[in-house]
Amino acid sequence: MNEQDSKETQQAQFKPASNPFLAGQVSSSSKNESAGEQSGLVGSRAEEKEAHQEQEEPKVPEQIIFQWQAPEFAYTQKPFGWFLGIIAFFAGLIALAVWFQQWITIVLLVIMAIAISVWASRKPKVLIYRITNYGVEVENRKYLFDDFRAYYKYMDYNQPTLDLVPSKRFGTLVSLPLATQDANEIEATLSQMVPVIEHKEDIADKIFRRLRF
Repeated sequence: MNEQDSKETQQAQFKPASNPFLAGQVSSSSKNESAGEQSGLVGSRAEEKEAHQEQEEPKVPEQIIFQWQAPEFAYTQKPFGWFLGIIAFFAGLIALAVWFQQWITIVLLVIMAIAISVWASRKPKVLIYRITNYGVEVENRKYLFDDFRAYYKYMDYNQPTLDLVPSKRFGTLVSLPLATQDANEIEATLSQMVPVIEHKEDIADKIFRRLRF
């Protein structure tokens, strides 16, 4: 056997080692594709998300899974005494500011009193909410599932509401008031793509609730 035949024999017997990293990628992608085919949802779960990247053009047609209308927040009618209490509270603060000759503070307190009164009288708009196979839509403004890292459920007075926590630090918190008979099905669908966390009411939330905001 000459030298050339020997080299060809060695090459034929050589088998490259399998790459475990690539094998893991193939396995992971296969599982994701299988899960996507079963649920019809598009995206990755929040605990598997990395830094936000540019979204590619959707290959699967967008489909609306749920659609409903609801007020953007729970409105509570404030009695006349409520406004008197706000006026008395800020009047006391303004009197202290006058005593210490804090003129800029006086102007700020007057602006705050007016802003709170106007905000308390504001009535909610009725918005259109949608859950699609790509994400969430609020009055034609779209958010992908990958834009959120978690969600929590709480009662906005007597109305169950889901708050979607953004993945980015300065992202938008999106609220979904579930004033619909499909509330349980909507939450079940959302939980397939975004994990749920426990809602802990902080001091600010308690103050606003006591003030009937």
